[in-house]
Amino acid sequence: MLAEIGRNAVVLGGIAAAAGILGWSPRWRARWAWLLALAAVVVGLVLEVLVPADAWTLPAATGLGRPAVLLLAWAAFAGVAVRARVSLPRWLPAGLGCLLLGALFGELGGAALAAAGAGDRKAAARRALAATGGALLGRAGDPVLLATGAWDWRLGALGLVTAAVAWPRRASDEPPGDPPSLLVGLAVAGLALVPGLALPALAFGTVLLHARNVRGGREARPDGRALLHAFAAIALVLVATAGGAPEMIATAAEDGLIYLGRLGHPALAAGGALAAALLDSVGGGLVVRAFLDRALSLEVGGVREAAVLGAAAGGLGPLVLTGTLRAGFGRWLLSVLAAV
Repeated sequence: MLAEIGRNAVVLGGIAAAAGILGWSPRWRARWAWLLALAAVVVGLVLEVLVPADAWTLPAATGLGRPAVLLLAWAAFAGVAVRARVSLPRWLPAGLGCLLLGALFGELGGAALAAAGAGDRKAAARRALAATGGALLGRAGDPVLLATGAWDWRLGALGLVTAAVAWPRRASDEPPGDPPSLLVGLAVAGLALVPGLALPALAFGTVLLHARNVRGGREARPDGRALLHAFAAIALVLVATAGGAPEMIATAAEDGLIYLGRLGHPALAAGGALAAALLDSVGGGLVVRAFLDRALSLEVGGVREAAVLGAAAGGLGPLVLTGTLRAGFGRWLLSVLAAV
């Protein structure tokens, strides 16, 4: 039985890895991810890991239902925020401004808004990474925090380190700020911290920002790339979870940490970063959540926090969404090393 679970997990995990590798192009990312998510479902059905009824029961059965809904809601909000072209007042330093955008509009939405005011790809990459750090400080819009429900001072410190590694300068051609849209972001970020209000706040904020885009003459159609990729990443993780991937990883981690000793924390952090790099923060956060729910012996010693830290630093989504993966890869790697 264990061998069969391992075989299924390896096959489905390989499909998930392919989704990350082939989905690094901003243009083809969501399409590749959807194609490979469909392939994962087909493989799961052939291996009899899935049955058609799983389409309705799998999210609840894996314990990932509510986190998945929150992740999709934030992705939809990000798609509308991208079209809003929100920027901050000119008197605010660029680094602080990017932190604030990430805290208010989430990891992907904040990164896209921050990068829009850059003059070149290198500047855009730095601004996107700084906004990623702001999402960790905001505590409500980072996908890993939404998936795992974990936050402590180390995640806040990681957000500051990520922003410090990037720390952009202000561009001379930035558009003027949009105070009403900033207020929408502030309201959504604040209400999302209150249990039970996150989904209504995101729905209201998405509708309100979309209405402002239409009335302001901006492009009315939301940017659906983040939402489509989130759907695909969630589908991949659900199928891999049904195939036993979290059980396999948990068993290997529980056995391996006995021999790794002090290297156990960096190893788990590196694993979390790899999951987020391949599946973005959305998929990486769900993988870490499913893994930690099954690795019950890893409750002590800061082991859980190590995996969450790695996943929080490893997401490549902001760089891919803004088309700055090559320009920002070095600084992203520095932030991952800081987490490990």
